[in-house]
Amino acid sequence: MQGFLHNGVKVSLLQDAAGGVVFKTGVFSLARRGTLSLQEKSSLDVRPVMAARNRLLIELREAQRMNDSQVRLIPNHDNLYEWVAVIVGPKESPYQNGKWKLRLICPPTYPLSPPTVTFLTKCFHPNVDFRTGAVCLNILRDGSWTPAWNLHYVCLAICALMDIPNADSPLNCDAGNLIRSGDLRGFRSMARMYTIEYASAEITLE
Repeated sequence: MQGFLHNGVKVSLLQDAAGGVVFKTGVFSLARRGTLSLQEKSSLDVRPVMAARNRLLIELREAQRMNDSQVRLIPNHDNLYEWVAVIVGPKESPYQNGKWKLRLICPPTYPLSPPTVTFLTKCFHPNVDFRTGAVCLNILRDGSWTPAWNLHYVCLAICALMDIPNADSPLNCDAGNLIRSGDLRGFRSMARMYTIEYASAEITLE
């Protein structure tokens, strides 16, 4: 199938195995079922996607200039919408001097919609799923997110969450129960043990 230019961006029209039409540019693809009329082709608006790409390019330039000892952040070599970060555990916490690798996935509607963040390094914390690495953080919800925030801010918010966990909405029930029962010493001991076991090695941004 042929493509067309929209706002200076080439949009290719491909047909998938089910007979649907796939819009595809250099930065995104979106499947649409059914017949595509010429009017629909010309009305396809890729501006939100280009806005996301432009915003992420700005964040890339800022990340390259930034000298932050607590957060290092770079995009995937092949995908500007997927980033990797390394954060350092907060001082005077059981996570002190630990290093955790995060994956941040930005949707095509970023920054209107929040990124999805996953811990790639194991972390014993009430708001981090120990098995999957999922994070429970209020600013990462659609109703709480604002486009004024960026990926660096998200990483700093996660560092703050590590320092002040929220045991009322745990993804790790074992960690949450220790805090809710008042056994802070037990929680800190477990968090420190897992920090030493999983987060003591040097981590590269590859």
